[in-house]
Amino acid sequence: MSSHCAERRRARPLLGTLVEIEVTAGDEESAQRALEAGFSAVARVDRAMSFHSADSALSRIHREAWRSETRVDGDTWRVLRASRALSVATGGVFDCTVASRLVAAGRLPRPQGSPDPVPDGNWRDVDLRREGYVRLNRPVWLDLGGIAKGYALDVATRAMATAGAVTSRVDAGGDIRVRSLRSDPVFVRHPSDRSRAFAVGSLQHGAMATTAPYHDETGDWSGVIAPAGQSAPVGDSSVTVFARRGIWADALTKVVAIAPDSASAILTRLGADAIEIASDGAARWCPTGGGAPRGWSLGPGQCP
Repeated sequence: MSSHCAERRRARPLLGTLVEIEVTAGDEESAQRALEAGFSAVARVDRAMSFHSADSALSRIHREAWRSETRVDGDTWRVLRASRALSVATGGVFDCTVASRLVAAGRLPRPQGSPDPVPDGNWRDVDLRREGYVRLNRPVWLDLGGIAKGYALDVATRAMATAGAVTSRVDAGGDIRVRSLRSDPVFVRHPSDRSRAFAVGSLQHGAMATTAPYHDETGDWSGVIAPAGQSAPVGDSSVTVFARRGIWADALTKVVAIAPDSASAILTRLGADAIEIASDGAARWCPTGGGAPRGWSLGPGQCP
C-alpha cells in the first residue's frame, strides 16, 4: 500500500453479526468519510430488511402487501427482484418465502400483525410487476437473510468508492466484499473445526460468502432451509461461493447447499465458482466451465 494513503478499520454490530470495514483513501478525512459511508449503507439495508423490526419494510410487507400493493424502498425492491430472478433461474431452489418454516423451527419470531401464511405459498406469490411496489398474491412470510447481507456488502462498497475510497474490504461474519489494488489470499474455516482453515484462493475485486454449521451456535444446522419439495442440506459441510457481486455470492451458497448437482448452470451464468468442504476436509469444486471472472482467482483447497 502506498505510504501516502490513509487507512481506517472499524467494526460495528449490524446484520445480525459483526461487520468489519477496512478502507484506504488519499487522506485522513477521505478515509473517515468513506468508512462512515460504508457503515451507513450497511445500516440502511439492515433497517429496511430486518425480520425482527416492526418498522422495517419487510415487516410492512407482511402486514399490508397481502391486502394491497405496498410501496417499499429501492434497496428492498431490488433485493426482492434479485431473489425472484434467482427463484426463476433455479426452479424454486432459492425461495425467500421459507420464513414460515424458520418461524416454526423457532429461529425467527412470528411477524406481528400478519395473517398466517398459506401452507403452499412460494416465490410465485410475490408480485413485483410495478417498480418500487410489492403485492403478495396470498399471505406468505419472506426472509431475506439469505441474500440481503451480500447486497449490503455491494452497496457499502459502492458508497465507499463514491466517498473517495481507494480500496475497501467489508467482512460481515465471514462474507467478504473486496475492492483492492492487489490480489490477497482468502481462507475458509473447516466446517467442524474452527481452529483450522483452508486457503481456497484470492480476491481483488469480488466477493465470497460461506454457509456452514459453525454459523449456528449449536453447530448442527447449516443455516439453510430448503423450500417445499427440496431436501435439506447436510449440516456437517460448508459451501463457499466466489462471485463478482456479494448479492450473488450470498444467495448462491444456499442454491449449492440444497442442489449441488444442478448448480453448475446458474454458477456459470453468474460468473461464480463454489467449493464444498466436507467434515473430513475433502473439498469438491463446482466449476463454471468458463474460467474465473476477472479480479479474483481460485487455487486448490488445502488444509495447513
